[in-house]
Amino acid sequence: MALKSPSSRDGRLLNPAAKAFLLAYISTTGPRTLSLLIKIIRQGRLSVDIKEKLSKTLLDGLDPYRLPTFAAVVVGGSKGLQLPIYQILKTIASRINLFSKPSSPAQILALARFLAALVSSWFAFTLLNKPKDQSTASSIQTTQKTPNPPPPVSDKPSRIPDGIPKLNVDIESMPSQFSAQGIPLAGRTLDLTLFAAVRAIDAVFQLTPPPKNDRLKKLSAAFGRVSSPAIFSLSCAFIMHAFFYAPRALPLTYNAWIQRIANVDERIVQALRQARFGNFVYGKETGIGPLVGSMCRDYGWPEKWGNPAVTVPLPCEVVHQGAGPSCEVHALSRLARSFVAALGVYAPLQAVILLRRLSRVGVDKSAAVRRALLDSVRAASFLGSFVALFYYGVCLARTRLGPPLLGKWVTPQMWDSGLCVLGGCCACGFSINLEAAKRQTELMLFVAPRALGIFFPRRYDRKELWKEQAVFALSTAAVLTAVQTRPSAVRGVFGGVLAGVLT
Repeated sequence: MALKSPSSRDGRLLNPAAKAFLLAYISTTGPRTLSLLIKIIRQGRLSVDIKEKLSKTLLDGLDPYRLPTFAAVVVGGSKGLQLPIYQILKTIASRINLFSKPSSPAQILALARFLAALVSSWFAFTLLNKPKDQSTASSIQTTQKTPNPPPPVSDKPSRIPDGIPKLNVDIESMPSQFSAQGIPLAGRTLDLTLFAAVRAIDAVFQLTPPPKNDRLKKLSAAFGRVSSPAIFSLSCAFIMHAFFYAPRALPLTYNAWIQRIANVDERIVQALRQARFGNFVYGKETGIGPLVGSMCRDYGWPEKWGNPAVTVPLPCEVVHQGAGPSCEVHALSRLARSFVAALGVYAPLQAVILLRRLSRVGVDKSAAVRRALLDSVRAASFLGSFVALFYYGVCLARTRLGPPLLGKWVTPQMWDSGLCVLGGCCACGFSINLEAAKRQTELMLFVAPRALGIFFPRRYDRKELWKEQAVFALSTAAVLTAVQTRPSAVRGVFGGVLAGVLT
């Protein structure tokens, strides 16, 4: 089979660029547009307010400094620059007789693809990190000078009583060592950069030739089977731990999503944070009693249950939030509630996928329906088990297993200062074993970048932006080169979509 090099046919870069723009435009404006259309249907009319919001949403997607233009530049530049770069490299290679080796043409082509993607990614990165105008830049700096804590995850009023001592450590506001000095900050593209980096690392591993040694080959196969569940579990442990003790390390939307899925009373979360950082101390009066005491009053329990100066430790029934004293019953109730909630999300998605499958010629309709039902139940079971295992892991650590096994060395204060949450963090990741192998990989690649983001500042001095830019450009170039060299190297739905865009 002859080597396919860039040609004038690849000059149809408008097609890949247009597809990239359209996909990014739909993904960024679609959810907001859909929610506004639902409001219009419910109200039975198009109000001026909704009309303005709809217009703004659709026009914002056309902004040259937004994701759609960025995606078009990355893909269009990557395809459009391949031919001239290939010709230059080919000329250089012929002059130094590099083509004497049979593999050289393929290497030249891969290098041309990499350099084309590197240049386009480097330039596109500046689009997402460039203020539109001076007024925007100044407003950004003004905001940075007085960093505020993130907005609440819901519109409901806070149930934390007034007068509760504040944490000794600020875990919610953005760090102000730079912003207090009026230094422009970067970091708005951190999640995108980490996503590209994780995908690049995975693609490189997929392109690595398998070992020739039989023993190493078996070891590599075993590693491939356990790597996705292991990385997923570890990533979830970091993410859930950050949700409780370092929420500013997670994106605001991701924090809000976890809060909705966990469905935990904010007073419990605050009590756990106070136990780790502040004033929730067993056997000592610190004025923190009304925090969980108010929750006990709401649920009809003795208010003293919530006072750490009197009750050591807090009864698990408080953590169960009305599900009864049994930790097992509470876990099962969490499983059932989360399963039903998740099914309401996954079933409509599977219905759309099912309609697409049924529209194809020669498809076994009964098999397609069974697959859609199985996928919906499996996905809902995964999320339900994730929530249930987290809560049961907390109970196992603080009452069921922890004290009987380690009671001589670990005090109730130590359990509720972080070890019980750690137990839940370690347990929840095992839910991935309910998913199929391909789905395990998809989930692992979804959570790994978010877990990595915990270890990087979400805002940093803009003078350091070039470092993130280099990581993003190199990673994106590696991914685009891999998907054109071997499409299966970029795994999951993202790999299929990317391959479709580039062709």
